Amino acid sequence: MTALRRLTIAAGVPAGEVGDIGTAIASAQSFGLDPLIDLGADRPRQVRHPVSYADAAVTPATPSPTLGEHTDLIRSWLDSAASAPPHPSALAAKGSPA
Repeated sequence: MTALRRLTIAAGVPAGEVGDIGTAIASAQSFGLDPLIDLGADRPRQVRHPVSYADAAVTPATPSPTLGEHTDLIRSWLDSAASAPPHPSALAAKGSPA
């Protein structure tokens, strides 16, 4: 423990050392927490959300998408949004009758 940390603790000031991700994960594990989640053999472990709201995950964890995995879906959505008529609130904001 550093001298600065001892002084802040003695003064009642909550403080902690700033480290890297590996140090943060090791620190969480030292408190009995499980900061990482395993998403399968072909995927790297990822950092788990630090707050638990239930004994079990509310929704199953999913891996991050691969590069380009949703490109076609997003482009289709953008194309449909560009050709859709404006929402009535947009017209009202311009002063046009809805």
